[in-house]
Amino acid sequence: MKRIGLILLLAASAFGQPKAPSTEIHVLPVQGNIYMLVGAGGNIAASIGPDGILLVDAGTGQMSPKVLSTVLQLVTAVAGYVGLVCGVGLLELIAFGLRSAGAQMPYFMNPEVDFQLAMTAIALLVGVGVLAGLMPALRAAKITPIEAMRAE
Repeated sequence: MKRIGLILLLAASAFGQPKAPSTEIHVLPVQGNIYMLVGAGGNIAASIGPDGILLVDAGTGQMSPKVLSTVLQLVTAVAGYVGLVCGVGLLELIAFGLRSAGAQMPYFMNPEVDFQLAMTAIALLVGVGVLAGLMPALRAAKITPIEAMRAE
């Protein structure tokens, strides 16, 4: 009987605890290339376009790394989708051109890629992508904010 009372007491105390504030950030599409990041102690508007990224931040300072991570995921998703659509469109255009020319190329009908070649290509692309992003970031990190504003 004492065990049941103890179990009920522990269960009641566990359910009675206040919840910690959520640190998750949810992305809500607003219109076109404008998104709203909800969470992080406030709402943040993000506009991602060809001229860059514009953030209107009403969040707390402690959530800055989480906000930056979410924005980078959003940019990556948008860029990946655009790349996917462009790649499929280009391949369909090439296939249409080859079919209209009457080309007999069986390797286009049944394409095969060696697994090791695919993994090597992925590793190379990831490495080049990291370097392409890291080089400007390191250069920008060396500039003081005052110097950056003067150069603008």
